[in-house]
Amino acid sequence: MALSRKRAHTVRDFFVSQWKLDKKRFRIFAHGAKRPAASNATPHGRAKNRWVIVLLIP
Repeated sequence: MALSRKRAHTVRDFFVSQWKLDKKRFRIFAHGAKRPAASNATPHGRAKNRWVIVLLIP
């Protein structure tokens, strides 16, 4: 969970620094191992689980 949250914050901070967007326009939800996109049994599956969805609040 901590890694998932850190990854999401890093992506958010990138958008804030590159395009000067307000941090308040982002909502961060970390799911970690609770909602994997693929099996964690293989390196390929673990790589697919390193994903972030960005929702920008108007």
